[in-house]
Amino acid sequence: MVRTPGLDAAALEALPAAAVAAPSIHNTLPWRLRVDPDDRLLEVRAVRERQLSSADPDGRAQHLSVGAAVFNLRLAAERAHGEAVAQVADGADVQRPVIRAGSAT
Repeated sequence: MVRTPGLDAAALEALPAAAVAAPSIHNTLPWRLRVDPDDRLLEVRAVRERQLSSADPDGRAQHLSVGAAVFNLRLAAERAHGEAVAQVADGADVQRPVIRAGSAT
């Protein structure tokens, strides 16, 4: 989860472009983004169906790809004069991480 308290809804809606620009294994973009403008929250979920099981059987490259997307989101939020706080969601499966971005609560 990435919370972005300093950004308005329009700026928050523009952030996913930063995630898409992040490097990912064979450019598979192995995550799903959900934007919640009311809570100023971005949720990044690893998508198992996009994991390349033959090239990445343990999901390591997928986790790195998700991390790169979250890093880009944080940088884009800070560049837009916002604050970005990333945390792993409560109860997230280690094999299917959920990362939310936004302000710390």
